[in-house]
Amino acid sequence: MCRLHEPGNQAVEEARALILASSLGVWLIGFHIAMALFPLLYVRTYGGTWRSGLILSTLALAFVIVIFDQLLEVFWPTPFLFDLFGLDYFA
Repeated sequence: MCRLHEPGNQAVEEARALILASSLGVWLIGFHIAMALFPLLYVRTYGGTWRSGLILSTLALAFVIVIFDQLLEVFWPTPFLFDLFGLDYFA
């Protein structure tokens, strides 16, 4: 059996938590905000500086805007919290 599938493997558990957290973030606050926060929180969690986190966060958001919004013209559904509170989603 592959070591990745052993119960209690810390790397696998961290990866599952990251995927779940980012998916929950996309559903709650939307793709743009979640994908801007994810690199910042990831870098800070694993010991990076605020500067590197903010740079990566800015680059991730720029990538989303240029590729998905401008080139592919993706339709973004309204996030749950925006819908719940009646807020306009900017995407």
